[in-house]
Amino acid sequence: MRQKSLICCYFFFLCFIASGLIASDLSVDDLSLSSSNWGNQTVSIKLSNTGEDYKFVVLVSEVKFTDSSYESSPLVKVSHLIEPESNNDFTLPVYIPAGYGKVEIDISMYDVVDTLDMLLESQRFFNKIIQVEFEMPEKLKSAAGTQITFPKFVEDNSSLGNKMSLALFTAILEGKTITEIADLFQVDNGFIKSKIDEYQKSGLIISDGSTAIPNFITINKKQADAIKPSIDKAVENLYQVIVKNYSGYDSTLNALVSDGKLTADKNDGLDMGTILYQKYPVTFGLFLWDLLGREFVNDGKPFNIFENSDPCNAIMGDYMYLLVGTDVYAGNSYYYAKEEHGDEVIYCGLGHHNFVCPDNYRELASRRITVRFGFDYKNPDNVYLYKEENVREPLSVLMDGTIEYVDKLKGQLADVFAGTYYDTNNKGTRYWCWDIVVTQLMNKLVENNIIEKDKVQLYRLRTAN
Repeated sequence: MRQKSLICCYFFFLCFIASGLIASDLSVDDLSLSSSNWGNQTVSIKLSNTGEDYKFVVLVSEVKFTDSSYESSPLVKVSHLIEPESNNDFTLPVYIPAGYGKVEIDISMYDVVDTLDMLLESQRFFNKIIQVEFEMPEKLKSAAGTQITFPKFVEDNSSLGNKMSLALFTAILEGKTITEIADLFQVDNGFIKSKIDEYQKSGLIISDGSTAIPNFITINKKQADAIKPSIDKAVENLYQVIVKNYSGYDSTLNALVSDGKLTADKNDGLDMGTILYQKYPVTFGLFLWDLLGREFVNDGKPFNIFENSDPCNAIMGDYMYLLVGTDVYAGNSYYYAKEEHGDEVIYCGLGHHNFVCPDNYRELASRRITVRFGFDYKNPDNVYLYKEENVREPLSVLMDGTIEYVDKLKGQLADVFAGTYYDTNNKGTRYWCWDIVVTQLMNKLVENNIIEKDKVQLYRLRTAN
């Protein structure tokens, strides 16, 4: 038995020595980057094989900004068969996304048995990180410093939520031509046109080839200042009505229990009305957003801000807006409703949440493949099942006396934004305004101990048919 063990150890020792010899057969004699500019570049590689065996080699490039708000380029893999005792010249594609700051171009090479196998660290025989830094031109710094606030989710999108995209949108808002924008960025016109084409395909802007304008409402500080008193008044009025209606709401739940229409067990997951015992999601999701919010934003009709998109790509269509010059007048909630397998599902939340998207979410969307998204597993969304007929009566009690304030604010908003993009499409402005109302109302209800805040204010409310 001891002899067998010694043989096995000797065999593995030889394998280890052999692996070192194999790795030493391959050497990188030269490596250079074609250009340190944005866009498609190449890395030129001189690779030698001094051994007597054929080799399968996989070359890998990965480009990342140290500032995580910028997109990373997709991993590029290229495979080659290397002849014995040969000197080889290869090129490896590298795409450097547009942006400002430090970029790391990670070049790795692997000696593999099969190019289809998963790459292992033990197979890597070469690694080098090429560092490039892009400094923002002086002319552009003032534009980049303009306060611009995108809606929730949009601000996390890698193609919008970074300094470069904010500066580009600022230049567009200022009415600059493509040539003037290119001069600001110190790049050629073709690069700016390619970015504008990308935004145009997403429906974010309209361009005639020389100029561009946003295809959504832009809200400036003057307009926000003008509507703020009306928002504050609506919040106060709605707060007073809702607090008053809570007693009737509680009485209605007691009556439903007495009539056998609602379980008395607040933890009964089989009863399609137990969500009514949870005042926070009922007030926030079912009442303020799904009832009053529908009325305010879309004249009573259900709406999905990601109708032809998803929260990762965050193309909001008619509900898109941009807040310029201030971030004070911004809400902190979101809502959208969609049909899934015959049931209506309401997605809503308040506050900041870690949102998880696949690395290639933009590529998937471009190929019209459904993008799967989720939230941090440590703080998952709260899921409730309910039937509309079970919650209709208590919600109608909460709604009593509120519509007049909703309609009044809607009219005041139209007056402030008359003669603007609002006349063509008012949904983005209404969504922005109602987000503020909901955020302030929920905070006020919690601060005054009227309702208790959930640990995670993140909800998925699904009707059960």
